[in-house]
Amino acid sequence: MDFIATPDNPVPGDPTLVSVTTRDGIPLRAAYWMPETEAPQGTVCVLQGRAEFIEKYFETVGELLDRGFAVVAFDWRGQGLSGRQVSNRRKGHVRRFSDYRHDLEAIRDQILVPHMPEPTWGYVMLAVASTLAGNLTLFGSVANIIVMEGAGPRGEIGFWRFLRFGAVITIVDLVLAFGILAAERALGLPRLLGI
Repeated sequence: MDFIATPDNPVPGDPTLVSVTTRDGIPLRAAYWMPETEAPQGTVCVLQGRAEFIEKYFETVGELLDRGFAVVAFDWRGQGLSGRQVSNRRKGHVRRFSDYRHDLEAIRDQILVPHMPEPTWGYVMLAVASTLAGNLTLFGSVANIIVMEGAGPRGEIGFWRFLRFGAVITIVDLVLAFGILAAERALGLPRLLGI
């Protein structure tokens, strides 16, 4: 297992390349980088799109490292050099969309938690962003898709019906989130807490 670098796309920094196994037995190719700063700004986990791979994000990883962030990237099952659920390596098949959850759990449990700096403030921002995306549209969150997939015919709800309620919830969330974050900043809480 190795990186595939080219002269125009060299491997950034000093990565650790590892194989991570999901709970359903799929090996994932993953890599993580630590910045050269004493106190990293936090950790960024790059979640590629469909049919993408770690090497495509080398430039992004390099820029994040230059800004003092630790970085994790991996190939989803059926993509890049990760394991496949079918024998043909040219096919990027996944049995259920919810199988991607196993990939995220493996990366979290085997790389993010044991090896990476704790991104305390990053968790707050990720929670706000994830909540907003998930509330606005049915397809804004993987969790929504997994729940709807599991509900089957009992959970029939259309995109527009979800959006009608999701828009109101998103506006309320935005007002509350920005209000709380502005109040914390005005009071100096992030500095006091060291985040």
